[in-house]
Amino acid sequence: MLAVARRMAPAIEWREGTAIELPFVAQEFNAVVCQQGFQFFTHQPQALREMHRVLIPEGRLALALWCPIDTSPGHYDLVQGLARHVSTEAATLMSKAFGLGEAEAISALLEEAGFRAIHVRQEERMARFPSPDDFTKVVVRAAVLGRMGVKVSDDALKALIVDVKAALQPYVYTDGCIFPMQALRTRTKRGHRALPSMQ
Repeated sequence: MLAVARRMAPAIEWREGTAIELPFVAQEFNAVVCQQGFQFFTHQPQALREMHRVLIPEGRLALALWCPIDTSPGHYDLVQGLARHVSTEAATLMSKAFGLGEAEAISALLEEAGFRAIHVRQEERMARFPSPDDFTKVVVRAAVLGRMGVKVSDDALKALIVDVKAALQPYVYTDGCIFPMQALRTRTKRGHRALPSMQ
């Protein structure tokens, strides 16, 4: 991903690091953005403290997080199929992408990390794919599961496609497979000082 980013935007300095120990000095940035990644972090409170640390006073943080999986029919049906044809581990991993979708939970984490003026808004958008088959292939081979290194055999993928295609028929239109997805959009400001680290 970084190699592609460097080719497409060579004027930007791209750095790789861990979210729980950002490779930057304190108060270096005006803004921090995390798009659909925070729910996968191994230590979320520490990651937020790091985001707080690298922001200038009055700096802003924006997070995007999927709402619970039952608000996304496509992914909900996919998880059911993964449990049947691949493994419970693969289904659990897919579900994790939707595992921090409650406004109260993310607000509490942000407040604990020292942020203030916390605003959380729930939004709905439509996910669009050429077909249910394409949706299944993209997620399993290229998106969440593919990036996580989950291996799915050709036979399991075929069975998964059959299940998901049947379940998503109500969302198939002449211009493709279109289903709703809900997400939390969170924006907040850095407090003047971080709260003590909780060990």
